[in-house]
Amino acid sequence: TSQTLAHLVEQRSYGAKSEDEGGGGGLESMAGMETRGDFRFTAYWNPSIITGSDGKATARFKLPDNLTEFKVMASAQTKNSSFGYGESSFNVNKELLLQPALPRFVRIDDMFEGGAVVTNFTGTAGDVTVTSDVSGSIQSNGSQSSTIQLRPGESKEIRFAYSGTTAGDGVFTFTAKMNNYTDAVTIDVPVRHPVIRESVALYESTADRAEQVIIIPGNIHNDLGGLEISAASTALVGLENSIDYLITYPYGCLEQRLSGILPIILSEDMVRAFDLKPLRGSDIRTTAQRVLDQLDQFQTDFGGFALWRGSRINSPYISAYTLYIIGEAENRGYHINSSVRDMGIQYIQNYLRGYLPGEESPYSTHSALAAQALSVYALSLLGINEDAYIEQLYRQRHELPLFAKAFLTHAIANTTNDAKMRETISRELMNAVKVDATSAYFEERNFDGLEWTYSSNVRTTAIILDALLAAGIEETISQRVVRWLLDERKNGRWRSTQENVYTVRALAAYFKKYESVAPDFTARIAIAGQTVLEEMFRSYSLETIREEIDFDNFHSGEQLPVDISIDGTGRLYYGIRMNYFPKDVDGIRDEGLTILKSITPLDGNIAKAPGTYNAGSIYKITLTVISPHDRDFVVVDDPLPGGFEPVNVSFATESTILDDYLKDNYDRWWGSFNHVEQYDDRVLLFADKLYRGVHTHTYLVRAITYGTFNMPPTHTEQMYAPEVFGRTAPDTISVR
Repeated sequence: TSQTLAHLVEQRSYGAKSEDEGGGGGLESMAGMETRGDFRFTAYWNPSIITGSDGKATARFKLPDNLTEFKVMASAQTKNSSFGYGESSFNVNKELLLQPALPRFVRIDDMFEGGAVVTNFTGTAGDVTVTSDVSGSIQSNGSQSSTIQLRPGESKEIRFAYSGTTAGDGVFTFTAKMNNYTDAVTIDVPVRHPVIRESVALYESTADRAEQVIIIPGNIHNDLGGLEISAASTALVGLENSIDYLITYPYGCLEQRLSGILPIILSEDMVRAFDLKPLRGSDIRTTAQRVLDQLDQFQTDFGGFALWRGSRINSPYISAYTLYIIGEAENRGYHINSSVRDMGIQYIQNYLRGYLPGEESPYSTHSALAAQALSVYALSLLGINEDAYIEQLYRQRHELPLFAKAFLTHAIANTTNDAKMRETISRELMNAVKVDATSAYFEERNFDGLEWTYSSNVRTTAIILDALLAAGIEETISQRVVRWLLDERKNGRWRSTQENVYTVRALAAYFKKYESVAPDFTARIAIAGQTVLEEMFRSYSLETIREEIDFDNFHSGEQLPVDISIDGTGRLYYGIRMNYFPKDVDGIRDEGLTILKSITPLDGNIAKAPGTYNAGSIYKITLTVISPHDRDFVVVDDPLPGGFEPVNVSFATESTILDDYLKDNYDRWWGSFNHVEQYDDRVLLFADKLYRGVHTHTYLVRAITYGTFNMPPTHTEQMYAPEVFGRTAPDTISVR
């Protein structure tokens, strides 16, 4: 019923499964040669084969194009529950063999050498002609053909010169010919953006006419990014940037994954209407279901949920939040693994009863009460009434954070529906509102430990607005709260995933309840006198009309007037967002966090030529983060240059001696970086808690590809307060 293979190879990326269960195919013809291009780690998988009466079974499948050793593994089970296991292996080779020797990725403007290793297994010496053909985002720089002589059994690497031109995939095809022997192979290499994207956005509305001015940034990559103009008859257009941020947030702890799909679960029609780029061409319910199907990877043996995949540290608040998402999803027809659901329920019920298995809780009294309030709310969505604990929390309500009181009102409404309790809490929440001439918001008391519940005043205000709308808050106050929330946006969104997910939910509820004037108008938006969008809006609709304009249409530094007008009755909600990739990034920044990066040979000697590294050598990268204060939920994003690849010392193919160079990373697991993720193009570090002081992390890389490569700045930030950040300066490295 289970096997451990996944634990042995869990760090491999298998890619998409082919439509044909057995795989195979992928051969194309090139000048009479069959080109190998279908490379897969798993050639065949069959979960169930019934043997004949002799105990034998046969499986047939097409192999992919890998020339390698394949291992065949099978587990057997009899009717009387006897088990057996066996394995074997076989090799797939060619007499004349090409093996690509390319970087895993490159960036725009990288200049590098790549090619293929050709091996002569024919048994005779001969001249081999190797040619290269590239297309897509890579261009060749020089001759793309070379003839060499190979002795029997000899291998040689043939290199050609290339450069990255645009973002996308570069397609390499290498061919080799020796007498009547041939081989051809095709492989894709991604070309990444040289730096992270920067965005600025404006979201406004008008009932007649408005004027804006945009300035095209200077010194940017004109082939990347552009202007996005959007128009809608509902204020929900202002939420588009927030939902896009939730879905595309680059770091993958469980909270962020779940927050990314909650808008889909709660408001599928709204998300679909926004036509967000990351979701185009896919079924958005499938996107959400995929995240829900992976919940077991974050579940601990005790049934709770951890922030990180494979972690054994239960997080009560995250466990309650996960159960809340499960409840909302299950009530809308999503499939939930019953075992995951039931174990999660058992853990939360144990938590309510004061049993926290496995570790000491870092929560303060107030953060623990907040987790309990979310727990009873989540259980109520699943049809489980914890009336006694609801009553207990009601009696302790003066110790509850404000957002936890709002969770408690939802739990009461879903269970006892005690009118007196709901009215009392609603009145107390209204007494806490801070009102000025045009806006209103809620401010949490300065309770210790609320960082464990991702607390912020924006998040609290949104959660309370959602609860009070359900309780029948008067429209005047709710309008002021909405105005305050919208004013708190920066570049069209709020600061963190938690702020965005709860604000999107609250504003969607508000606009659904209070938008009353049916639109009937024609909208026109012109840039520099040229109409870029013109549309009629009739009746209520979540449809958002958008136009995307490349920077090629403008000049760097150009100032452009934007005229917005409507003809008819209603209000136009418009958005102007500019996404751009600067060629030059500002130098070192220290906004509450300092980040330093050094690259040294394993022997500790600094290279004579700074920024120059020897191909084939291993180097140690040391990241140093300095924080003057304790921080919560800190990420470090360290991009790698295309000529490097990270060394994973946990692989059996790497020398165990290398692990000794990283021993300092294991000195402490709490108050510093406690989760690491390695990718082809970057290394990510995460700290749930980062104590004030100096923190270092080292990892190893191998210089693999000759050339000159961009190395973008290393960035660190507090994920739920991203205005606290730091970064290094960008650099260029050479591998020789």
